[in-house]
Amino acid sequence: MVNSEKNICLSVAALLAEYGVREAVISPGSRNAPLIMALNRQPQLRCRPVVDERSAAFIALGMAAVSARPVALLCTSGTALLNYAPAVAEAFYRKLPLIVVSADRPAAWIGQNDSQTLRQPGALANIVLAECDVTDVADGRYAAEEAWRAWRQLNDVLTAATTGRRGPIHINVQLHDPLTAEREYGELPVCHKIGLLAPPWVLATEQAKAIATELAHKRVLIVAGFNPPDALLNRAFALLASLPNVCVIAEGLANIHARGIHSTPDTLLCHDFTLTEALCPDVVIDFGGSLVSRNLKRFLRTLHDVEFWHVGLEDCAVDCFRSLTRRIEIPPEGFFPRLSRALAHCVSKFNVDRTFAREWASQFDAARERYRQRLQGSPWGDRLAIHHIIDSLPAKCNLQLGNGTLIRYALHEDLSRLHRVDCNRGVSGIDGSVSTAIGAAALYAGPTVLIVGDMSLRYDIGALSYLTLAPQLRIIVMNNGGGNIFRRIDTTKNLPELEEFLTCPAHLNLREIAGAFGAEYLCASNPAELLSGVKRMFSSDPTSKILEVFSQKA
Repeated sequence: MVNSEKNICLSVAALLAEYGVREAVISPGSRNAPLIMALNRQPQLRCRPVVDERSAAFIALGMAAVSARPVALLCTSGTALLNYAPAVAEAFYRKLPLIVVSADRPAAWIGQNDSQTLRQPGALANIVLAECDVTDVADGRYAAEEAWRAWRQLNDVLTAATTGRRGPIHINVQLHDPLTAEREYGELPVCHKIGLLAPPWVLATEQAKAIATELAHKRVLIVAGFNPPDALLNRAFALLASLPNVCVIAEGLANIHARGIHSTPDTLLCHDFTLTEALCPDVVIDFGGSLVSRNLKRFLRTLHDVEFWHVGLEDCAVDCFRSLTRRIEIPPEGFFPRLSRALAHCVSKFNVDRTFAREWASQFDAARERYRQRLQGSPWGDRLAIHHIIDSLPAKCNLQLGNGTLIRYALHEDLSRLHRVDCNRGVSGIDGSVSTAIGAAALYAGPTVLIVGDMSLRYDIGALSYLTLAPQLRIIVMNNGGGNIFRRIDTTKNLPELEEFLTCPAHLNLREIAGAFGAEYLCASNPAELLSGVKRMFSSDPTSKILEVFSQKA
């Protein structure tokens, strides 16, 4: 077989496959040519070309989120690497294993006014779990020693990406000329994975019994931020939510699909909410990523004389509510299933508070009814449009949400019937929403729907050139005249600079843009047109579709 003559490139490709990478998103260049050769000729990797590195990184992010597998990124030397930073930051806080591989000039040429050179090692240091800098030195007295060091370092960083906390890592590869020389191999050089026997990350039975005994006589409020779907967690929370002394609040992004879960905290807490003695918890247990609901965060920060526990593998104490009393360094799927069974057993034996869960359920029922009535009298706008869209989506679809007002309106809806719901809430930026959805849709056989604002679309509009990667993607653009969230929040809504410098109305001709990228264009300006457009989006026609929804500004 013919492949690159550079053993370091073959080692990178082989170890990516050994560590479970099956998808690689590659951006073109000359310095990374030998790495392109090695990755593309590695039979276990499927390589996809994406020219724009920023879009490429978000596409890989979407793939990693939906597949729950590591995804590789490959770029050339120079500023190409820096374009990965927004998506890598998002991956860091969402604990997604992006494997960044950057080609580099030899170290001797950095800082010597040679083209496409900058200090690449450490460029992503604050937003990756680990990094290494390896070289293609193949001749001379220390070649074998250098190859051994590189093999060991590659194993170290790939282990960091794919075990424990998980997250992005950076592999920088110095490559000398000539770059694209090939050689015939009877058998490719062996570069094996170092096996790892890791802790089981599961709550021990005796620990589960002890914690359950501790909680059985207490009122427990469990709060879930964003989290990938997990069947074990669904079963565990179905049991926990049935207990009389447990209330579970899980935002739609937590992907907890179980009866008794309260997934719309803002329907309750955005109004005058009075915390009575019957509603006050003794223990708050939170897990998952950051919460969207500002009202929920504000409410939790007002609680006093309450224990706060955080569950999950973290690199520091996560104390969002400023009252942390206990860290539980076990992933949620390793903690809650055993706790749920032990706690259910204890509750069945002891005399526990049987009003706590019932009181919270009563409050949420009343809040949902108020919200339903409010919707009936709502004028046409984002809120009503989001309600109709989500109500019309097929249950098998994956929903991708843009940031800003859209995610907040969407989380007032019942999202539990959908297959999964995602949003870039690690850093909560508007960049990369379209690219992320394209990556997510590329690895899901069913339909993926992106609901995104017109400002977010404009920010990432170049991603539409990659729609062919994801024919099952359907994009719904809420055209509300720019960044509508700035018209709502107290910080900006009264500024004279609001329209020119903050909302920045897009004035995009989406009909022509959709046509340029080979997508079918649909539009809606009222509920009837919207329902018709959503129905058309899920017709048997395989063409990518963009539905533009014209709504009021505020």
